[in-house]
Amino acid sequence: MRTIAALTLMFFTTPAFAGGIGLIGQGGVHSARAYYYSESGQQGIDNQIRPNFGGGMEVLLGDSSDRIQGIIRLYANLDAPLNDPETEGISQDEAIFPAASEVGLRTDGVCTMGVQWGLLGDPDGTQLILTSLIGSAFITRDNLEYLVAEVGIGGTYTINNQLQFFGTLNVAGRYRKRVSHTEGAFVGVRYMFD
Repeated sequence: MRTIAALTLMFFTTPAFAGGIGLIGQGGVHSARAYYYSESGQQGIDNQIRPNFGGGMEVLLGDSSDRIQGIIRLYANLDAPLNDPETEGISQDEAIFPAASEVGLRTDGVCTMGVQWGLLGDPDGTQLILTSLIGSAFITRDNLEYLVAEVGIGGTYTINNQLQFFGTLNVAGRYRKRVSHTEGAFVGVRYMFD
């Protein structure tokens, strides 16, 4: 009976038309491992910090004057290829590894969802914000999907009722068999429609 009542209420609720849609750009650095091998099969690992960048779209859920709003981000993330590894215990001439020029940019489709928390200031003016999002790189060319969790601090600046600029500095973790870290920034502009 409760299920029937819940379904009935769902069909008679009014739709919510509060939120915004925007364009985002991102850039930063991430940790990555360059594997290399000796002719006898001994493995070595060179930990590297490499740049990444990308862009896409964002949907903001909630009234523009609310301090707590939902966020959905859908964007392309491009990781720079690894450099040739610095080998230890194996001479560079004897090490076996893929050449960086053969690998190219790694492009992944990422979707994250979370919350934007208003900390200080006016949501309809200038505001200090905290963002917390979780999601995954669910589109990859090599079937190496990974989990993404990120936290950012930044600000929003609302020019008028429809236009809002924002930026955050983020730290994030990627998980696929092990945790790697990323640091960077998201910037963008939103069209608010509430």
